[in-house]
Amino acid sequence: MLANNEIGVIQPLAEIAHLCHERGVLLHCDATQAVGKIPVAMDRLGVDLLSFSAHKFYGPKGIGGLVVRHGQPAVRLEPQIVGGGQQADRRSGTLNVPGIVGMASALELCVRELPQEAVRLANLRNQLRRGLEEAVGDVVLCGPEPEPLEPPGRALRLPGNLNMALRNIEGAALQMALPRLAISSGATCASADPNPSHVLLALGIPADLARGSLRFGLGRFNTDKDVSFSVEAVTGAVERLRRLIR
Repeated sequence: MLANNEIGVIQPLAEIAHLCHERGVLLHCDATQAVGKIPVAMDRLGVDLLSFSAHKFYGPKGIGGLVVRHGQPAVRLEPQIVGGGQQADRRSGTLNVPGIVGMASALELCVRELPQEAVRLANLRNQLRRGLEEAVGDVVLCGPEPEPLEPPGRALRLPGNLNMALRNIEGAALQMALPRLAISSGATCASADPNPSHVLLALGIPADLARGSLRFGLGRFNTDKDVSFSVEAVTGAVERLRRLIR
């Protein structure tokens, strides 16, 4: 993946692609978390295939894209859905035209606003981090330190991503105490798994601390007021939970 969904780290895909191509290996990149949030240029990444999903950049659900590199060696796709031969025999079935048009329009808006929006989200994210560190205390940043966004493309982390672990707190219990905040303690696709995040464990974060992680995702509709509300809500919930375990 180009950008990790839990800790927002941006992977060195160009270097990875170079290693793959030296060994004759094709590389598919899952850019779902990155498209619309950071600049994504397939030629600079050097990948052979790149996929993304519209709902991650405010497009309609149920539609996505797969970009296939042209050139040598050719990338040949075998259809998983056969029948009518639509889309040059790559995938049969009637095209979802409203979804495709909606996806293209949403992506156009995101790309147009990306330079200013990335800086705005990074500032909100940093403000949220400072607020939690000052008000809650005993919190640990999970993942890379946020880097300056200038020059563009040098950041190590998605601008709207923040993952903080709180000591002596269960992330699941904290979520239940925060009904007005849409947050998670790991990947949304693994929300039914009670175990601590395998991503955080792979970073060397102890299991007890990983269980207290919270992932915040800031987006287009978030403001300073949302950040202040989040800090106050998390602070109050943490204080109540820590009193219970003393």
